[in-house]
Amino acid sequence: MLCLVLAPAWVWAQSSAENVPFDIPQQRAEEALIQFAEQANLTFFVPFDQVQGVTTNELIGTYPPDEAIRLLLSGTGLQAEISGDGRLSINTDVSSEGESDMNNRNRVSVGILGGFLGLFGVEVVAQPEAEEGAVSRYAIEEIIVSSRRVEEGLQSAPIAVTAIGGDELENRGALDVVDFADVAPNVSLKTNGAVSGFAAAPRTSIRGIGQADFVINTDPAVGMYADGVYLGRSIGSVLDLVDVERVEALRGPQGTLFGRNSTGGAINIISKKPEIGADPYGDVTVSLGEGGYSLLRGSANIPLTDTSALRVSALKRERDGFIPLYNYDNFELGAEDVSGFKVAFRFQPSDTFTLDLDADISERNDSAAPIIAVDFGDLSVGETGLDNASNGRSTSLMARRFNGEPGGPPISPLVAPFQTTDAQCGTDTVYRDQSATCLGDYYSSSRDGSHHAWFDNDGNMIGADDQSLETYGYSARLSWDFDNFSVKTISSWRGFDSSFRNGSPAPIYVATNDNVLFDQDQSSHEINLSGDINDRMSWLAGVFYQEETGREIVEVRYPLVPPANAGANLPLVNIEDRNIDNSSKAIYAQLSTQISDTLSLTLGARKTEEEKLVYIHKTEYRAVSATFPDGLLISELEGVRDASEPSVLANLAWEMSDDSMAYIQFSDGFRNGGFPARRPAGTTQTLEEASYDEEFVESWEVGLKTTALDGNLRANLAVFRTEFTEMQINATFFDAGIGNSIGNTANLADVEINGIELEASYLVTDNLRLDSSVGYLSSELKTILTDDGEFILNSGNNLQKTITSDSGNELPHAPEFQVNVGANYSLYLGNGAEIRNRLDVFYESEQYSTIGNYEQGRIPSSTRLNYNLTYMPSDASWEATLGIRNLTNEENILNAALETGPRAGLYNVLGRGREAFLQLKYSFGQ
Repeated sequence: MLCLVLAPAWVWAQSSAENVPFDIPQQRAEEALIQFAEQANLTFFVPFDQVQGVTTNELIGTYPPDEAIRLLLSGTGLQAEISGDGRLSINTDVSSEGESDMNNRNRVSVGILGGFLGLFGVEVVAQPEAEEGAVSRYAIEEIIVSSRRVEEGLQSAPIAVTAIGGDELENRGALDVVDFADVAPNVSLKTNGAVSGFAAAPRTSIRGIGQADFVINTDPAVGMYADGVYLGRSIGSVLDLVDVERVEALRGPQGTLFGRNSTGGAINIISKKPEIGADPYGDVTVSLGEGGYSLLRGSANIPLTDTSALRVSALKRERDGFIPLYNYDNFELGAEDVSGFKVAFRFQPSDTFTLDLDADISERNDSAAPIIAVDFGDLSVGETGLDNASNGRSTSLMARRFNGEPGGPPISPLVAPFQTTDAQCGTDTVYRDQSATCLGDYYSSSRDGSHHAWFDNDGNMIGADDQSLETYGYSARLSWDFDNFSVKTISSWRGFDSSFRNGSPAPIYVATNDNVLFDQDQSSHEINLSGDINDRMSWLAGVFYQEETGREIVEVRYPLVPPANAGANLPLVNIEDRNIDNSSKAIYAQLSTQISDTLSLTLGARKTEEEKLVYIHKTEYRAVSATFPDGLLISELEGVRDASEPSVLANLAWEMSDDSMAYIQFSDGFRNGGFPARRPAGTTQTLEEASYDEEFVESWEVGLKTTALDGNLRANLAVFRTEFTEMQINATFFDAGIGNSIGNTANLADVEINGIELEASYLVTDNLRLDSSVGYLSSELKTILTDDGEFILNSGNNLQKTITSDSGNELPHAPEFQVNVGANYSLYLGNGAEIRNRLDVFYESEQYSTIGNYEQGRIPSSTRLNYNLTYMPSDASWEATLGIRNLTNEENILNAALETGPRAGLYNVLGRGREAFLQLKYSFGQ
């Protein structure tokens, strides 16, 4: 990206033959050229993309300008020209003829602001018409992507990929990968507290295909990659954007090159690499804002030798919570405390050999996700929890209390942890939900707040802020170019340790799922070879291997009955210990051939073999434990399953002109099957019998990529149709062993997905650029894979719904429209400083939270605005930003959950309200 700096030279007053005194030390070329222009009274545009990394000579003495510029740049490889009207240019043919009507209008609008700022003694000037060969700050750059495992220009890659550079992400105020997902069409990434209670466990989907559950033996459907390393679990995949070179979102199945569990697509975050041969440089960013927001972020590039360099980066970010917990003092949900550190080393002894080593560690210590209770009780009739049509009242005492209905006992605030003496509360779930002796006088009613109360094994209240996550990893990358081919390898080791609670927001029936331990470790190794067969054919091949182990210990607490009165029938704590041991190996190849000068064909294939082992050990610790002091073993289950599946790709690209291309592509992929995690005691199914199979995706895509108006307009269009077969759905089935319904996952449905994606950027003037993305999605359940052609979701005690093949149900979390419109606009002050404006508007249409398409769980549409105002002085060594996220304070529902059983009701996860902040960034050595 080009920065423009203006020297105060309005009239050329010196001829090239007259001597001018110069005093310019040896320094970076951009600074030296600015000083040269000022001392010679010239107008100059600094093309940073041409002069970055160049050091000029010392220039002290009196010389004619033509001779002086030659001495200054001698040996640098740069050439300069001084035009007859007093303009200095680098490798340009200067022309000052004419001025566009658009630029004239721009000067008028700038003049209005100039009149205002003039009251404070600040001069505002419009940016002059750019010199021929100069590039605007907002020029539409050709980003290099690696979406096909080779580096190529974004507009040259015949696939649907969104790529945004790190500088542009910072310009938009992005903090983590969630903010990037907002601007990629048909990409959805939200924190997933409605299921996990943990903000670091996201719900990610691309083109309607994703996975909401976070449990350790459930695979994601969107591949998340950090510098090409696949992250096996959803927890830990909310990555902060620190020292990022770019982020890529590949839409559609990526079964051949990226492989496992990328049926929806893949998101790859690429960090900046150490720069060899440069002087030390870096930057530091400090930010403070509303709601306790603070940010300290920095990075530095450190040269070590002529062939090696080091790059370090660090982050610390905090936010207060914004949803109060009324059963605790001065505590709020949604708080964030994030820190991280990364170090990268590069060794490059020649142009053909590069070794990269890096390591990172990050920590999160958040409060629970911002969940609020909306309605309690059986919601199968309406949205108010009223399930008794005869008298308009809920049969649930809990619902009557919360919803303000008549018939509930008096409500009083919580004074101490409530424990009933009624033993039937521990044996009869229906009685427990309807008896005041089981509920107690502790519920503080408020429809605007959230109500948690968490207890230890002895029934004592415990803190609600113990949500922790530590992620770590290190990797080694090797790139070696030979005469006829190249070799790239990557070996990585990653993992995370976490602990969090996801209790219901309703403390009336206090049962808390406490993930006291949720850990995972993985190692992966990949070798990639590529080369040219001739000048019209190229190839790429590789092998991949990954191993992972993980453990999740969940304690479900029932602190209703004190130990002295419990009896032997009340389970005080259920403990479920889930373990995984998975492996995946694959071999892949891709061949590209130039059929003609304008037509190219790419064929790819991958064979993946996976093995999964899961072991679940479930025990109960009862209040009276004399008989079973070490807990009562309820079940011990083990399952093993294998999968071996091929994936293929065929892509035909047509280069219609130097600036436009069209393509058509077929691709497929699969997501491995697995085992249900939550198995109630007494079920008659074995783990093997309850397992589910792979799901498959096939996609056809037609795309068009074009650049027009001399590179000032870029527009990319993709139209696709996806067939989703044997989809893994969470549903409810009757189990004879326990005489009730249980939740399970099964391959139940076929779904058809159609969509359109449009991305465009338009450089209106040299200081105004418009960006937009539009995603349209239509998903429909086509068939139901059961013997009688239908199945029932949540067929227990509420939310009964039968789905048939002609129901037309939509996929959950698949909004019909996603729209982002953004604008960059800069004003230039008379002292060479710049005021940069960035406005982004995000719109997402309404969507369902479940495959059952319950109206109670419909998430409404939302519109958010972000605005950043940045001041940059003429030397660009620092910048100050005033930013506002969610400018209109829109209430944004990120997720919705429908609970069944004793805690039946509707719960919403909320996004943050308006957040204003002030940010200062200082750059050094650049």
